[in-house]
Amino acid sequence: MRWSDIHIRGVGASLPARAPVDEAVATGRYDAEEAERSDQLALAIAAPDEHAPGFAVAAARIALERGGCAGSDIAYLAHCWFMHPGIDLSSTSSYILRELGGRCPSIDMRSSCNGLAGVEVACAYLAAHSDARSVLVTAADCWPSPRIDRWRATAELVWADGGAAWLLSREPGFARIVAMTTVADPTLEPLYRGAEPLWPSVPRHPIDLDRRVYESMSDLPVDVVQARCEAGMRDSVSQVVAEAGVTLREIDHVVLPFVGRKMLTRDCLQPIGLDMSRVTTWEFGRRTGHTGPADPLVGLNCLAESGVLTAGSRTLVVGIGGGFSWTAAVVETLHPPTTQE
Repeated sequence: MRWSDIHIRGVGASLPARAPVDEAVATGRYDAEEAERSDQLALAIAAPDEHAPGFAVAAARIALERGGCAGSDIAYLAHCWFMHPGIDLSSTSSYILRELGGRCPSIDMRSSCNGLAGVEVACAYLAAHSDARSVLVTAADCWPSPRIDRWRATAELVWADGGAAWLLSREPGFARIVAMTTVADPTLEPLYRGAEPLWPSVPRHPIDLDRRVYESMSDLPVDVVQARCEAGMRDSVSQVVAEAGVTLREIDHVVLPFVGRKMLTRDCLQPIGLDMSRVTTWEFGRRTGHTGPADPLVGLNCLAESGVLTAGSRTLVVGIGGGFSWTAAVVETLHPPTTQE
């Protein structure tokens, strides 16, 4: 969908200290061959006293400050997460609002690794409510042991902790969202479920997503999965650039999930005919790791803080979530963003 008046007023991210991949390989936590395939250099890992809701709040405060907005000004909050936030039946979005001083409707979105899905929902809310000044999107996750082994749960990527936020408004911001589109293929849902019962009496920990993918192969052969994944990526990007009225050649910056080099090339770049030189956030991502749904939001914040966003530049941002969904956005920079906190 093409948007005419959805602006980004502020962005923010909160990430913990990085741990060198070489140390994980040396201690046997990360397989050396996997490290070579992923080309990952470092991974953001939370300290014992850090948690996903805290990262979301910290990122939101940065985005609000940069956008000149108070928590009480928020008309809606969409919070995206993938891993369990910590406490059964708790509302993480309400926790974030309370910490920010907000009193508005909110939603917890388990959008897998597609944080842009929350952005699309927030844009729709803003468009539907003429009295809404600003809406906030946050995304955050942590990947605690022994529930999951961040180094070995999934081939070709490693799981990082952290959070990010975008402040959206009808009022002018440093950028505008020109268009967004989502493509979904629920036939791929078994990949992250495998042979697990829908209501297991005893959860199988640590979570092994590679095992689940292997268990699903009787119904979803590798070539079928790859073809559908390529189609989802290709269709989402081709649709959004068409709706934005641009071509990929006119895109200045590309933000893709922070996954390993091999996966990024096979599942993201090749389907749309780009190479690694076009991924503006690659060097940042390989020093951060896959933050789940926060990846696309962190990626734009990375560009904002790096100073590469200039007036008139266009950025393609893509989020991919298991289940499966692909959301793509074209963002046009109107003026260099404020990144002082």
